[in-house]
Amino acid sequence: MLSSARRAASAVIALLGLGWRFWRSDPASRPRALRETLERLGGTFLKFGQVLALRPDVLPRPYCLELFRLLDRVPPFRYEEVRSIVRQELGAPPEDVFAAFDVEPLASASFGQVHRARLPDGRWAAVKVQRPGIGSVVARDLTLLGAIAAVLDGLGVTGLQKLRPTVREFARWTKEELDYTVEARHNQALYEASLGHPNQRMPEPFWEYSSRRVLTNELLDGVAVTEVLEAVYRDDGVALEGPRQRGVDLERVCAHLWNNLGEQVYVEGVFHADPHPANLLILDDDVIGYVDFGIVGRISPAMRSKLERMVRASSAGDLESAADTFLEIAAPTARTIPARFRRDYCNEVGKWLEAASDPRAAFAERSFAALLRISLQLARTHSLRSAPEILTYFRAVMTIDSISLQLAPALDSNEQARRFFRRLARRDREQGGSSEVRTPEELIEAVAHLGRFLVGLPARAEAAAEVWRQDRRRAMLREELADERRAAAARRARVVVGGAITVSAALLAAALSRPALP
Repeated sequence: MLSSARRAASAVIALLGLGWRFWRSDPASRPRALRETLERLGGTFLKFGQVLALRPDVLPRPYCLELFRLLDRVPPFRYEEVRSIVRQELGAPPEDVFAAFDVEPLASASFGQVHRARLPDGRWAAVKVQRPGIGSVVARDLTLLGAIAAVLDGLGVTGLQKLRPTVREFARWTKEELDYTVEARHNQALYEASLGHPNQRMPEPFWEYSSRRVLTNELLDGVAVTEVLEAVYRDDGVALEGPRQRGVDLERVCAHLWNNLGEQVYVEGVFHADPHPANLLILDDDVIGYVDFGIVGRISPAMRSKLERMVRASSAGDLESAADTFLEIAAPTARTIPARFRRDYCNEVGKWLEAASDPRAAFAERSFAALLRISLQLARTHSLRSAPEILTYFRAVMTIDSISLQLAPALDSNEQARRFFRRLARRDREQGGSSEVRTPEELIEAVAHLGRFLVGLPARAEAAAEVWRQDRRRAMLREELADERRAAAARRARVVVGGAITVSAALLAAALSRPALP
């Protein structure tokens, strides 16, 4: 383990190198430089890069796309350390606790590694053991990240959107990930919520074999999505033949990913918030298996209603209502001008609607995730403050979208979203309910929303008129400044030309008055 001083020094040197590369290189190569630097730093920095990959409200899209390539791969730690930690946490070494325990890990990552084991009752399990000393490493890295974020915020690197809140949110998640009892609770909640949903499978947690640094749950046997993605990247037909022989249909897999996320968010209210390829397995019949429950999102019924209302209004072309709903989801700040946001939202989402209705447009431009990306970018531009659970949800959507575009580029995710909401509405009608108001809390919220709309209508009209007047004044001022610049340029040209003529005349006169050489 590196000491705090050495770790800080290595981080500073790496970041200075990044700054040098940024200064010397063209802008197109800077995202790659950032990714390579985070890979060299590893550990918490690498995980933070994975978080930033799904935050287009913080970083420009080229950076997000590049950081999505980050994979959390580190060498495993020694079995003697695994054995020691299991003994400390469960009271006995692995060979005494389990009927069988594989010495070689199934997978290894920054924070821990997973071993296959068999329980005394014969069931197979996945046992995750925390990497020794990782707590102190994370604490040092989080301190460094906080200092770096403060410097970058002070320099205004990311504009009005500050990095420090993202670092604080990341620190909270990371500290929770270091306590496997928290992850076990997340696992339990998702396991119970998944029952009755045939296309998703959450492993059952085994509490009696779990503790703060050891987590044991049901072993899921399937094809890792990371393996399929790597084969697609390499265009490796041989590697893809194995999944095909097992009957894997990549388009169906991605359709299940989209539908599962919808069921988790809009039906159950609890969802897997880190559907990174390394956390997904393809099981029999293209059922999706989920692992690693360090980050789980929860959406309240009222917030679900707002999200559904925004998506429905946007898809139907009622952009004013969609913009108003988004202003309820993401709170305006002192710098926000709501009327200007509504204008920009209608313009940008209107373009998305045009792309969504054009079969010739690229799927990435007309996807459901594209709508959320536009919303986040507008929130950043207009200094709106998004609730953490909404950012978590948007991040999950964008992760699924990125996977889907790579595994099944012909799959229309926008159509998948429309189908899901149609099924949801039909299911609610059959159950005698409504897809938009499911609980008394949502009914109160719906009435309050109507009241806010009616009360705020005159103010919105006046604000829109004021925006128009301000835009008109700015246009007139720009024209006046342009006239002044043109006049100044003409004066400068006259001075330069006049000066040139004067100098030329003086040189000519001097030449004519010079006596001729003999």
